[in-house]
Amino acid sequence: MEGVDQLFERMVHEHKDRIFAASLAMTGNRHDAEEVAQDTFLRAYHALCTYTPERSAVCTRDWLSSTAASPTTRKVPRRR
Repeated sequence: MEGVDQLFERMVHEHKDRIFAASLAMTGNRHDAEEVAQDTFLRAYHALCTYTPERSAVCTRDWLSSTAASPTTRKVPRRR
């Protein structure tokens, strides 16, 4: 069975571009998007105990996207 660190590394590798793009769409600038994406993966790492590795890639994507879109992650206001 894959260890937590290896699972997390694979998750980041597979989903970092999409999470960054979603974060950029939410914040409107690169710096804040990087912060939101980093926070998303940090929260995901701490929540791995609720993650089922047998989930499909779509389920993993949805799980991470819900983490990125949660109110506590969206602490950075959209700049115009």
